[in-house]
Amino acid sequence: MSKTLIKHKYYSFELYEGRSILKLDWTEDSAGMTDEDFKDCLLKYAKLAEEHRIKKLWVSQSDIDTRSLLSLWLGVRIQLSQCFKPLE
Repeated sequence: MSKTLIKHKYYSFELYEGRSILKLDWTEDSAGMTDEDFKDCLLKYAKLAEEHRIKKLWVSQSDIDTRSLLSLWLGVRIQLSQCFKPLE
């Protein structure tokens, strides 16, 4: 069973607590995201993963053109790595 943590115009985050999974679902409106919207989304995702001590991240690709967002993803990769701390 999952619990929706955040429901946004562009995305939602679902927690599968028993499995330690945090899922990021894109909405159809995500095509209108700016670079800053995208970065904000990924930083929130990373912080929630850290807060809930998530072991598995699940990013849905069903409603987004991943090719057009690849450059954005690469641009925030370093920022995301700074948000995560190794699980002890």
